Amino acid sequence: CGGSCAHICKEDVVPPVVTFARALLGAQGRTDIIAYVENPNPSASARAAHYTVEMFNANRELLGTREGIVDLPALAKVPIFIPAAYQGTDTVAQAFLSFDTALLVFHPDRTKYFPPVISDVIVSGEYSAPRITALATNPSVTPLKNVNVIVTVFDEEGIVIAASKTLVA
Repeated sequence: CGGSCAHICKEDVVPPVVTFARALLGAQGRTDIIAYVENPNPSASARAAHYTVEMFNANRELLGTREGIVDLPALAKVPIFIPAAYQGTDTVAQAFLSFDTALLVFHPDRTKYFPPVISDVIVSGEYSAPRITALATNPSVTPLKNVNVIVTVFDEEGIVIAASKTLVA
């Protein structure tokens, strides 16, 4: 780090913060995982940040792991949705998402991240199977193509009850 290198020294950045990770039981014993991650750094982003999700049953026995990558723009809260993360016979009681900080590389990022603006949200359906319809608008002058949109449904107490992901071409 330092010098003419494009990376920011690890000592000069704050690691990402996982605000929550939750297992959601779906149809046919399928378990999805939804997590939210915050990058608190105002001028540093991490591209292709490697994460690991560990899933445990009620006895704290490891049921499985899933790995993936995610981009972490500066000062952004990023949802991570993993459909069918577990399809065993046991119930996932807890899920934990972590980053390997040794592999995490931050780059200077002075560009402003403009996530799509969501409006006209309509919630319908039953509590156990909510349906969300909304309008997503690009606030940036840069065209967005093939955007993964993740929807998270919270109950009155702020607990996640459903999540889904769709690709907007």
